Amino acid sequence: MRAVRYHPDASAEFLREIEYYFALSPALSERFDRAVLACEVLSAESPDRWPKYLYSTRRILDRKF
Repeated sequence: MRAVRYHPDASAEFLREIEYYFALSPALSERFDRAVLACEVLSAESPDRWPKYLYSTRRILDRKF
């Protein structure tokens, strides 16, 4: 399984989103965190499955968030 790497700006955005969802509901922030983790696992298991995006990256979208 390959490692999933984040740009520093993406990591900062993720933390801001966790805080936002936590302010709405701690349970919602937990669901968001689990959804991101699930996407990480899927992308690490089969990175070529996801469409190419900018700058030689790939992108996976979660339809719930």
